[in-house]
Amino acid sequence: MRIYAIHQLPSTAAEPHLVLTRQGFCLPAALLAPLWLAWRRMWWEASAVLAVVLALSLWQPAGGLVAALLLAVSLFLGFEAASLHEAALRRRGYGLQAVIVASGALEAEARFRRLQAQAPPAPTNP
Repeated sequence: MRIYAIHQLPSTAAEPHLVLTRQGFCLPAALLAPLWLAWRRMWWEASAVLAVVLALSLWQPAGGLVAALLLAVSLFLGFEAASLHEAALRRRGYGLQAVIVASGALEAEARFRRLQAQAPPAPTNP
């Protein structure tokens, strides 16, 4: 079972836009960090990772220090990918709506929709 954080942009649409973020290690973020970040429109983070990788690649100390630092950056991004993505979503106005345990993203979304349908309507202030 996987854990998904469900984020929703506040809107008045009948079918609001949801973004599901799977919690845990993200292998694509660790291996292809700049592309993964750019795919999620995290431009500043992608630029920072490219700058760090470029700076480490140009720095040529003796031994395997550069390789170890690049590995550390990759592991950090793999472990923190979900947190970085959630922070970017918060900056864009998305709010955390629920945390769902499910076997896949489709099941997590279906469970969230069922929970939303069962919830009483939000009170309105006249």
